[in-house]
Amino acid sequence: MKLKKKFMITVLVCLVIALAAFFAYGFFAMNTPEARYYRGLNAEIKKDYPRALYFYEKSATADSLMHIGMLYQTGKLANKDSVKAFEYWKKAADKNAAAAQYNIAVCYEDGNGVKQDFKEALNWYHKAAINGDIGAAKHLAFMYLDGGKIEKNLKKACEYFKIGAEHDDAVSQDNLAKFYFSGIEVNVDKQKAVELWQKSAGHGLATAQFSLGVCYLKGLGTKIDESKGRELLKKSAEQGNEDSKRMLLEM
Repeated sequence: MKLKKKFMITVLVCLVIALAAFFAYGFFAMNTPEARYYRGLNAEIKKDYPRALYFYEKSATADSLMHIGMLYQTGKLANKDSVKAFEYWKKAADKNAAAAQYNIAVCYEDGNGVKQDFKEALNWYHKAAINGDIGAAKHLAFMYLDGGKIEKNLKKACEYFKIGAEHDDAVSQDNLAKFYFSGIEVNVDKQKAVELWQKSAGHGLATAQFSLGVCYLKGLGTKIDESKGRELLKKSAEQGNEDSKRMLLEM
């Protein structure tokens, strides 16, 4: 009888310890930075922005800081506050978040929440591009291609289009193909240009479909294939590309 009583006490003690461990685990699991981020996200989806802010601030991950920045930038907490948005995006950018680095670059370029500074904008666009932000790489490429805000630099434009192309961005592939086709800052390589246009056209980009169609029709960087050429021009024309429309009328 004593043994049975002792056994029951042991079982009860084990149960208490197990329950305590279970609730402790649940408490800590619900209060990890990741869990707090998702609780903030859930509150934001429900448009409970003060509650979302509370959990995002408790989380303090790069994603949470990005969301806080957007809450301030869009005025969902009160009035729009670009300075506060910049402050939180800067914190996320310092954690090496590419999207936040891109946002910081835009702020510096436009003077949004911070004093306009093109040098700083370029610095942050570069960081974002190196971290794999396609938008940053593409934006930098066009800035260097067009000039205007910064000094025109075709070599750098080519370098950033390469980054975008490596991440399978259709616009970057299309523009990089033009560099190879014409030998701008790279050796002329029409076959490489065709390969890039094939990838870009595969994404449905009308300008790439036109260029690739011309290559097939004239045997530039590839064998002549009039059927493929016409098909690509038709696809491009259907998207409103005027060069394709004109060429089809002339055929």
